[in-house]
Amino acid sequence: MLEVDAAKVIRNFGLSELFSENSEPPFDEFPFAEFKKLFPEGVYTFSGQDIDGQQLKSTFTLTHAIPDGATITSLADRATLPANGVSIEWQPVTTPAGIDIVAYEVLVVADDSGLGTAERTVDVTLPATATQMAVPPEFLTPGGYKIEVAIERSGNQTLAEIAFTVA
Repeated sequence: MLEVDAAKVIRNFGLSELFSENSEPPFDEFPFAEFKKLFPEGVYTFSGQDIDGQQLKSTFTLTHAIPDGATITSLADRATLPANGVSIEWQPVTTPAGIDIVAYEVLVVADDSGLGTAERTVDVTLPATATQMAVPPEFLTPGGYKIEVAIERSGNQTLAEIAFTVA
């Protein structure tokens, strides 16, 4: 599926992380059942070598246990809020039947960093018992933001996203 070769220009540098995310088409254009056929459940193996030529190998199990998105209850989509009063609350996720939520990941992403950097983000992973989080007012400056509450099990996540503005 993927091959990375850094043998020429950066041959003495390693890769410590690799994160890949794409924008899937809406399920009315490409049904989820068809998408899952491209990535069947099972054990997948990654292999490679480090900068010293040592062989590396890792396996993981891909499941189709996909949790439903959390319902964010504290903020209305497109709300305008003061910087010192942003609290995110959500309902616990219990569906589909048999899903086992192990954590909630809350991301607050600034539309424009205002700092000359690509992105300004608060990313917090909370225990499965959590249903709220206050956003540090020091993080918030006037402008637009989006909140994503992700839930995870076996690495699978479903995002529930809303936008808000700080005045």
